[in-house]
Amino acid sequence: MMLLRRKLIHLFLAASFCSFAADNPASKAGLDAERLARIPKRMNEFVQNHYLAGIVTLVARHGVVAELDAVGWQDVERKKPMARDSIFQVMSMTKPVTGIGIMLLYEEGKLGIGDRVDKFLPEFANPMVLDGQNPDGTPKLKKGARLRFAI
Repeated sequence: MMLLRRKLIHLFLAASFCSFAADNPASKAGLDAERLARIPKRMNEFVQNHYLAGIVTLVARHGVVAELDAVGWQDVERKKPMARDSIFQVMSMTKPVTGIGIMLLYEEGKLGIGDRVDKFLPEFANPMVLDGQNPDGTPKLKKGARLRFAI
């Protein structure tokens, strides 16, 4: 009962912040309906290839929900399908938030793909890596090699 109440509250909150235009939500949001239709198909591929058990996607713009879909399983063992109002336990949002921040800095021209970390964090100018132990038991350090990635 408590879980149902929470789901209803989440659904109510989502509905109060975004209006779902039933006639043509993509056009009301200013998005391409054909491209939005690719999202559930692609998410279903992730489920079919066993990369993820289930996925809920929501795309909104200007307060209008243009795409809301659920594919896969909420509970694989019990064969319970994923629902649009499924509740997830979020363990960490550090990586997605950091990724968004990096993309914003890149778009603004403040961060380049080839920039060194120490340009922004001087503490990382001379990285040291562990290279065994000294005879007295203290860590033996050496200068870290710069990694280069081909793009």
